[in-house]
Amino acid sequence: MQSKRKNFSRFTPKEAFKQLKIKDLTKLKIDFKPVEPSQFFQTRLQRLENFDLSISKKAKELLIDALCEKVIQQHSHLKIWKEAPLQSDKLTGFFDYLVAEKRAYLDAPLLCVVEAKKDFEV
Repeated sequence: MQSKRKNFSRFTPKEAFKQLKIKDLTKLKIDFKPVEPSQFFQTRLQRLENFDLSISKKAKELLIDALCEKVIQQHSHLKIWKEAPLQSDKLTGFFDYLVAEKRAYLDAPLLCVVEAKKDFEV
C-alpha cells in the first residue's frame, strides 16, 4: 500500500526538522561584496513604482521577479523555476520560486527556495 504524501505547507517546524533529520538550524555567515545595480535593474525598479506592490501576492512577485532576473544573470549554470512542483515518496508541494541547476527538468540538488509571502513588506 502506497503511503499518502504530505504537503510541504502542512508541516509543523518539529515535523520538518524530523523529516530532514536535523536538530537545529545552522546560522550561516556569508561574505559578499555589494554589487551596484545595473541601469537595466534601476529602470525596472522605477517602472515598478507605478504598481501597488503592497496588496497582492502577484504584485509582490513583480519585485521578486526583477530581483531574480538580476541575480540569475551572474549564474548561467542555474535556472529559476517559478511555481515549481516538487514531490518525493512522502512529500508533495509547489514552491513559488526555486533555484536549481540549469536543465530541461527539475531535479535535486536544489540550491534554494524563495517565496513571496503575504506579509512581505515593501
